[in-house]
Amino acid sequence: MVMETSTLSHNRDFTLLLWGRTCQITGGAMTALALMLYTVDLTGSSQWGAVVMAASTIGSLLMSLPAGVLADRWDRRRIMVHTSLLLAVVLASVPAAAAVGVLHPLHLVVASFLVAVLGAFFGPAEQASLSTLVRSEDLAPAASLNQARSAVANLIGPSLAGALYALGHALPLLGDALLNLVSALVVGRIRTPLPAPADGGPPHRPGRDLRDGLRFIVATPPIRVVVGMTAIASFGFGGLLALITLTFKAQGQSDALIGGMQTAYGLAGLAGALAGPWLLRRARTPTLFIGGILTNCACAAAMAVWPQPHAIIALLCLACLTLPPGMAGVQAYQLTITPPELQGRVAGASGFLTLALAPAATLLAGTLASRPWTLAISPFLSAIGLTAVIAIANPHIRTIGVPGRTSE
Repeated sequence: MVMETSTLSHNRDFTLLLWGRTCQITGGAMTALALMLYTVDLTGSSQWGAVVMAASTIGSLLMSLPAGVLADRWDRRRIMVHTSLLLAVVLASVPAAAAVGVLHPLHLVVASFLVAVLGAFFGPAEQASLSTLVRSEDLAPAASLNQARSAVANLIGPSLAGALYALGHALPLLGDALLNLVSALVVGRIRTPLPAPADGGPPHRPGRDLRDGLRFIVATPPIRVVVGMTAIASFGFGGLLALITLTFKAQGQSDALIGGMQTAYGLAGLAGALAGPWLLRRARTPTLFIGGILTNCACAAAMAVWPQPHAIIALLCLACLTLPPGMAGVQAYQLTITPPELQGRVAGASGFLTLALAPAATLLAGTLASRPWTLAISPFLSAIGLTAVIAIANPHIRTIGVPGRTSE
C-alpha cells in the first residue's frame, strides 16, 4: 500500500491540505460532544442538549449549497484559512463567557449553529482544491486517504473530548480552537494557487448559482444515481446506527459495550479506507461500489434476524469495512468529470442532498427504539435494501469510469 500512495506522499501541498483538514475534523468531533455535554450540565435539561444538536444540523443544511457556490467564487485557500480562524474565535467565546460568569444556554445554541455554518465552507473548498493539487490518476488514492483521515479524526475526537471534559468543561472547546488555528497555519502554507476558476460564470446570480450544482448532478446520470443512493443510504444506515445505540441503551447494555461498538466499526471503516488504493488498482469502481452496497444490505438483513449485541457489532464492522473503497472510486470519478468552475457547487449540493434525510432518520429511530426489534429495524432495512436494488438494476452505475478517466 505504501507503493500505491507514494506519489501522494511526495505531494507537499496535498499533505498540508490533508493535515489541515484532519485538525479541523478532529476538533469538530470534539466540539460536537462537548457542546452537548456542556449544555446539559449547565441547564440540567436534555431538551436543551437536543436543541444544541438540532442547531448544528440546521446550520449544516442551510449552508451546504451557499458554501459550494462561494467555493467557486472566492479563493479556495483563503476560504479554508479564514473559516478556521473564525471557528477559533467562535469556539473561544464559550469559555471566555464562562470565565466571566455570563454564559447562557442560548450562547451554546448559537455557537453550535455558527460552528456548523462555518464548517460547511471548508469541505467544498477542500474538495474543489483536490483536482488542482492532485493528478487525475491519484484522485482515487487521495479520496481513500481522506476517508481514512475522517475515520481517524472521528475516532480520536470524541475520546479526546471526553478526557478533556473530565478535566474542565471548557478544555475541549479550547482544544478545538487551537486545532483550527493550526489548520489555518498549515493550509496557509500551501504554495499552489487555489483561486476561483476564471470561467466560474458571471457574478451576482445567487439563484442560478444555488441551482448549478444540483443541475449538474441531475444532468449526469451516474452521479445522479449515486448521490440519490447515498441520500437513501444515509437515512437507512444512519438511522440504523441510532436505533442500535438507543436500543442497546434501553436494554441496559453497558456504556463500555456501546463505546466499544463505535470504536470497532470506526476501525473497520478505517481499514476499508486504507485498503482502497490497493483495491482500486485491481478492481473496477462499479464492482467495488456494488459489492459494498450488497454487503451492507446483507449485514442489515442479518441483524433483523440475529439481534444479539455481539452479532450486530460484528455485522456493523463488516458493513463499514466493505463500503469505503467503492465510495472513494466514485468520488474520484465525480472530481474527474466535474468542470473546475463547478467543483465547489457540486460538492455543496452533494453534501446537502446527503444530509437532507439524516434528521428524519434520527427522529424515527428515537420513536421506534421502544418497539419490537423486527418492527423497529424495518424502515431502515427497507431503505438499505432499496439502495441494493438500485445498484443492481440501474445501468448507469456500471458506466462509472476508471478513476482518472471519464468513460470506460
